[in-house]
Amino acid sequence: MMDEQMRRRALAHFVRSRREKLVPTEYGIVPSPRRRAIGLKREEIAEFAGISATWYTWLEQARDIRLSETALNQLSAAFKLDDNEKEHLFMLSGEFRNTLSAPSTKKQTYEGMQIMLRQMNTIGACIIDHRWDIQIWNKAAEIIWGRLEDIPPLQRNILWQIFGNLQRQTNNPDWETHARHILARFRVDHDRNIGDTRHLELVEELKQMSSVFANWWDHHEVQSWHDGPKQIWHPDIGKLAFYFASFEVDDSPGYRMITYTPLTLFDTLGKVDAYLAK
Repeated sequence: MMDEQMRRRALAHFVRSRREKLVPTEYGIVPSPRRRAIGLKREEIAEFAGISATWYTWLEQARDIRLSETALNQLSAAFKLDDNEKEHLFMLSGEFRNTLSAPSTKKQTYEGMQIMLRQMNTIGACIIDHRWDIQIWNKAAEIIWGRLEDIPPLQRNILWQIFGNLQRQTNNPDWETHARHILARFRVDHDRNIGDTRHLELVEELKQMSSVFANWWDHHEVQSWHDGPKQIWHPDIGKLAFYFASFEVDDSPGYRMITYTPLTLFDTLGKVDAYLAK
């Protein structure tokens, strides 16, 4: 279960980050030359949400206050949150605390998963845990993530590979868009595991390693998992196209299987076959 104090701080940070993104003119507010506020002021968003300015201020101060469904819905409307952001707001509020699955604490053997992944041949696949550490993978997944057995265990992590691998950033012309989406998905899992020591350690390491990560982390963007086509650039075999999909692992809360199915575009299937035949 979430640490209550850290949950309230995460909620405060999230609503503040949403408020500071708002454009005053879209709310009929004409900023004066003296206006210093970023986005809307606290009292302004409180008025648009139809709630007390004092209550909203306490919310941003991470005080222990009651959060009703009505107030959260009014805030969602005032912030113009999308579905992902609204779900995240309710999750951080504690409304869904008892329905969220905690990460599995049982020892994973992965035997059945390993057999399945080996039989997937040209489909790159890996299993990640709630911290997004890559636990097992097949040979085809090396086309996406490189030779994982040669990477130190602590760096076999999706976020670490996205933000700490300079070659991946250089070789991917659409790296920024891809990285922002990845980080927004991870932020949801991170906030669901508020207080988890391993999560906190990873985030601090990434902040120290990457100024880009540190800057984007403060934006508190959130996004759900979405399947669909993706293109990547491989340093040896060029441009590739895959269909990306992710699946939760039954009986192992917090674990997820990620797959990359090669498409015909750019002769990806042929390139993958040739790579695996080496």
